[in-house]
Amino acid sequence: MSDIGARLRRLRENRRMSVKDLAAAVGVSRSFIYQLERGEVSPSYSTLRGIAAALGTALPVLVGDEVPEEWLVARRESRRRLVLPATEAPRARNGALRSRRGAGGPATGAPSWRAELLAFLGHRNRRMQPIVVHVDPGARLDALPFEHEREDLFFVLSGEVVLVLRGGRDIRLREGDAAYLLLETLETVENRSDGAASCLWVASPAE
Repeated sequence: MSDIGARLRRLRENRRMSVKDLAAAVGVSRSFIYQLERGEVSPSYSTLRGIAAALGTALPVLVGDEVPEEWLVARRESRRRLVLPATEAPRARNGALRSRRGAGGPATGAPSWRAELLAFLGHRNRRMQPIVVHVDPGARLDALPFEHEREDLFFVLSGEVVLVLRGGRDIRLREGDAAYLLLETLETVENRSDGAASCLWVASPAE
């Protein structure tokens, strides 16, 4: 399989697009796409441009030119702060109202959380979306950044967090622990400890 064919197939499968759908979007036959993925035909420049556009990528990625670093690496300073809808302050186990603020929320000094998107440039369609979540002691993340049906991976970078699942089940994760949620539905992420916590949260599909 040629480099273009291998890249084409991987990009197509990553977007979960069938050969039939790609062929229809580009205006070529299904057999042509099959042959191209096997390296048996040489496409024209205009066809390559059409394929790249249909796959939501850039032509250099498809033809094998060196991919820019910013497409591969998300630097710390390039993280994007997620501003999520404010939610009602949560109640503690004894029923008392706990103060907190989210990104852009009220009351400086109250327990807070913030979420930072790892923004990888260049690719518009991904299977995964990673964010870094920071949670102060006593705070919890109610306005989740992901609402669609998905699989979730959590890895605790520092401190500890509690994942509250639908049905009331709690999962406590400490630094270095990871959780993979496939059939479970996440309700909140809480920090019930006395120290700050950070975790990497990866959702798949991205949207």
